[in-house]
Amino acid sequence: MCLSEDGLTVSSESCLCGNAVCMADKTCVSATSTCANPPSMCLSGDGLTVSSESCLCGNAVCLLNQYCVSATSTCENKPVNCISGVGRNLNINPYFTCGSVVCNNNIDEKCVVNECVKSCQDTNGLNVNDERCVCNVTVCSINH
Repeated sequence: MCLSEDGLTVSSESCLCGNAVCMADKTCVSATSTCANPPSMCLSGDGLTVSSESCLCGNAVCLLNQYCVSATSTCENKPVNCISGVGRNLNINPYFTCGSVVCNNNIDEKCVVNECVKSCQDTNGLNVNDERCVCNVTVCSINH
């Protein structure tokens, strides 16, 4: 019997898949007794890049719009912690949802009505901000 019969895991050895025998390095779909070649490797395994099609992430098969974490052979439905970066706490996920978009705390974004907006650099009124930004709860336009 194959350990996974949903077509989302690659078997490391031959196994029974419904009425079929799957060889190693195949996926099993027991509902149809079929063995298949896994999809190609995911383009990125950093957990921060969304997949544009089904792909192989270690022994797991990630579906469209999932994030491959090759270090753990897992597929996530949202971006995961930063894996590299000097001086960052790797246990803190820098991403958060804002309605239907994902914002990034590492670049100091704030959620403003389903939109990620960076915090203003100048908050004392002495200099002009060079991009649209949020100051406390007020969204400021460019050059204000």
